[in-house]
Amino acid sequence: MPVYDTYEEGKLIALLRSGDESAFNQIYKRYWKKIFVLATNALGSVEEGEECVQDIFCSIWLR
Repeated sequence: MPVYDTYEEGKLIALLRSGDESAFNQIYKRYWKKIFVLATNALGSVEEGEECVQDIFCSIWLR
């Protein structure tokens, strides 16, 4: 089984493009908190920040 937490971002993106759910999970794990903090600060609301992060990652997966 691959160890996704050791993969560089480019490899994860390539795997994600091929529909690899584990790559998506690793990308989420790496970036959700950073995106959440940025969104919450920009929007001024924890709830809106959470919704924004959810929308971003749903969009990434669907593409």
